[in-house]
Amino acid sequence: MEFRFEGLLKGRGAGDGVDWDGMRLLEAFEDNFPGVGAAVGVDLVAEILEVTFSARGKSLNEATAAARQMLLEAATASGLRSINVISLVGGPEEAGQALAS
Repeated sequence: MEFRFEGLLKGRGAGDGVDWDGMRLLEAFEDNFPGVGAAVGVDLVAEILEVTFSARGKSLNEATAAARQMLLEAATASGLRSINVISLVGGPEEAGQALAS
């Protein structure tokens, strides 16, 4: 079963630093998990990265564990080894939902 997740991460710097982190995180998702429909948004004022992507699992718990691992691997691959995850929430992906990145 496919689940869609949204994670909020505290950025590591102001302005361009947060923007740069967002670009590197998106590239890491696309390189390491090309089929998950990853998208990354940046709130420069709050210094927050918002990442959305899909993960599979037999249950929400199983998919959440997979999503956590994917987020960790993408963050590590992007050079964001020390991330502050504010939240990670997910739910079943709706049939016919369009994914864009």
